[in-house]
Amino acid sequence: MTGAERRKANLPLALAWFAGAVLLLLADGAAQLKPPDLGGPDTYYVVVHRDWSLALPAAFGLFGALYLGMTPGFPVRLRPALGWVHLAVMGAGAALTKAPELVLLWSGLPKRGEDSLEAFRVWNEVATAGAALMGLSLLIFFWALFDGLRRRP
Repeated sequence: MTGAERRKANLPLALAWFAGAVLLLLADGAAQLKPPDLGGPDTYYVVVHRDWSLALPAAFGLFGALYLGMTPGFPVRLRPALGWVHLAVMGAGAALTKAPELVLLWSGLPKRGEDSLEAFRVWNEVATAGAALMGLSLLIFFWALFDGLRRRP
């Protein structure tokens, strides 16, 4: 393949993935802005771990890099429409997964007690639906990858 025939990357799609990573990092930073309650031990029902808070933006950045470099660098012809569907489904899943952390934190999450476990069950179901959507988005990515390999130049 000559330089004139070289395929170009889908820059808007890659930038959208990188923007998603930045938004998730900002959401994690917003979760840290609430002043800590120093009156008692830190026993939360919803625990935010650093690895999970940083893994979601890293995954978005990785997919952005893949969509940026895969088309021009490898013999894969990814369909941009599948990339946008992948982004939409994974973004919705990430939003549903991140929502319980932010809502419960900013609404005054109780430190202890068994009085509001039903509300936590509902938010746990919301986060589970978000994780399922992110799993579905991986299937969409593998479908796009398989389709792109099948459509080789």
